[in-house]
Amino acid sequence: MARVTLRASSCKWRHLLKYPVSKKIFIIGTGRSGTHWVARTLAEHREIRATIEVKSAFDWVTRMALDPATRKRLFPRLVRYYRYQHFISVPCHYMDKSHPNIWLADQLAETFSDAVFIGMQRNPYATVASMLIGGC
Repeated sequence: MARVTLRASSCKWRHLLKYPVSKKIFIIGTGRSGTHWVARTLAEHREIRATIEVKSAFDWVTRMALDPATRKRLFPRLVRYYRYQHFISVPCHYMDKSHPNIWLADQLAETFSDAVFIGMQRNPYATVASMLIGGC
């Protein structure tokens, strides 16, 4: 993969250098743990651009969570997707809410060492009750 180096002399990219560092933010957790609520709330902030369960990325993440053998093929695709989403988000922070990323958090943290992870934790009895009442 080619790397892009930004230099102050490069007029095309100069506007990116005046912004503070834009972060990648991942919302992770089990289903029915509040990930969607937190993501919708944070997505309202003017300095955050969010993707919430975008079908292609969500499908890749789910497949990798269910079948680790698919990671070798799908993880590089997911990384390219997240890098692109982050790039088009500048100057805003980029946030993704694909809760099955909980199963990829270590690999994502290694790949995106500057990323912020928000992990949702909910009482398991409340989670099960929510599943029974609201559906999985």
